[in-house]
Amino acid sequence: MLTRAQQLQDRAQKCRELADTAMTDEGRSILFEIAQRYEREASAVEAPSSRPAFSEVAA
Repeated sequence: MLTRAQQLQDRAQKCRELADTAMTDEGRSILFEIAQRYEREASAVEAPSSRPAFSEVAA
């Protein structure tokens, strides 16, 4: 079973892969930004905050 951090890293990797195939600069930029958010959340997964996580809002 994957940990929460691993799941977030997997999502970030998928976003980066999609960004590599995006047809527009704007699409690439958006996907890279989402990937960065997932990566930041994965690094902070052990330090919960009072704000909802990006993946919870985006799900």
